[in-house]
Amino acid sequence: MGCKVTLIQKEVFYPFWKKVLVLALQWLPFQNYKNFRSTRINSKIHKPIIDSIITRKTDVAITRSDLERMAFEYKFDAVVVGSDQVWRPQYTDRIYYGAYFLDFLGEGQTRRISYAASFGLDYWSYPDKENEVRSLLSKFDALSSREMSGVKLCADFGRSDCAHVVDPTLLVGKEFYKSLMGKTSLATDKSVLCYILDDCGLKRNIVSSCMSSLGHGYAPRYIYSGGNGRQSYSIPEWLRAFSDAEYVITDSFHGVVFSIVFNKKFVAISNPERGAGRFDSLLSRLELRERLISIGSGADVTRDASMLIGKEIDYDRVNALLDDWRLSSNKFLNEALNG
Repeated sequence: MGCKVTLIQKEVFYPFWKKVLVLALQWLPFQNYKNFRSTRINSKIHKPIIDSIITRKTDVAITRSDLERMAFEYKFDAVVVGSDQVWRPQYTDRIYYGAYFLDFLGEGQTRRISYAASFGLDYWSYPDKENEVRSLLSKFDALSSREMSGVKLCADFGRSDCAHVVDPTLLVGKEFYKSLMGKTSLATDKSVLCYILDDCGLKRNIVSSCMSSLGHGYAPRYIYSGGNGRQSYSIPEWLRAFSDAEYVITDSFHGVVFSIVFNKKFVAISNPERGAGRFDSLLSRLELRERLISIGSGADVTRDASMLIGKEIDYDRVNALLDDWRLSSNKFLNEALNG
């Protein structure tokens, strides 16, 4: 779009004693308390490709003062906040959560924009922060959320002009992702990709039921070792796994996203603890709501999944709907940046 983009590197604040403890947990073997160790290990896999794509970054900022100094130095024309649960303090920074509502920007020429910002849940769970968030949102020049529940929450905070936009991973088409993928296929014929973040007996039963429905010759391929949080796939290999798969079974929102990007037949398993509204918003908008299996709904989810897995998807229709949504989302972003 012709913009010179710099990524603001905000990291979570820890008091000194906790910083020492986190550092110890990152390096201490034979444990993975709150995923501190696996996060450090995973970063070695992912950092090189991220650095090759996102080349302009600020120094790491932690406190509001750090961010205020950084904003003064860079004199940004606009700051965009988004998207994946950035407005859920539990997932960002409980102390300096206001950073994600751009509280560090002074009254000046910098435009405040949210693109596809997500609250994660369909309700606001921090009543003590409600007045502050209401005030901060009132200062935004343009607001958008990737969930209809986020649009409603913004209205509850006094902003009825919040747009419903596509997740940024869908702003570009599959050709962009193909350009990032490794050239070597890791899949076997008749591959069923299983990307399950929160493993449990019921989800294993869903996979087994789907495999039985597909019949002889299909093999499940798991690309996440849920127990220890460690990842063995680089970003190019992860993308390649979705591209090569014939079917996908996933409880991950972005697992659903990339099933759609690569036009795969899939079963989506709703994941309430990680945020179910985003599944519903995306799939409803693209007329794919029937692909969502909701655990705890009282339905026979293993039977429903086995009936869905081989069912065709009209991707001509889905892609047309996605193109229209992508167009309106790009229009929102362009107008937000240019006033």
